[in-house]
Amino acid sequence: TDGEGKTIGWYTWNLDLPGRDLLRRALPLVLACELGILLLLTVFLRRAAQATARLEANRSEIAEQREEVAAREETLRAILRHAGDGVMTVEPDGRILSANIAAGILFGTEAGALEGRMLGDLIVEAPSGRMGAWMMSNSGCRACRTAAEH
Repeated sequence: TDGEGKTIGWYTWNLDLPGRDLLRRALPLVLACELGILLLLTVFLRRAAQATARLEANRSEIAEQREEVAAREETLRAILRHAGDGVMTVEPDGRILSANIAAGILFGTEAGALEGRMLGDLIVEAPSGRMGAWMMSNSGCRACRTAAEH
């Protein structure tokens, strides 16, 4: 070579490039930017990991709470199912949603057979008082309306 370049095998290149000083000055800035980006990514990933951990903890807590609610519901169902008093849940229109064993006995049928029927269809005489007024206006009770008309 002539001293200005270097030869390896048949290829020769010049080591004194015109932008070499610019590269030496810009390299620290480029490295600082890359370091800044890496730090930001690290913070972001750490926060994402913390948020994921909180979500998992919340999911576990919600699952435990659902199990507790289900257990309490089952306990209440068992209490109502075996209560000595007849208990029914009824829609505003008078349709029976559920009934316990004692309610079935009161109406001479199985408790499950009451579900879906109209409460008014089970009453033979017109009830009086607030219950009677409610049934006559809301329940579709044919017997109640017939008795009230006569």
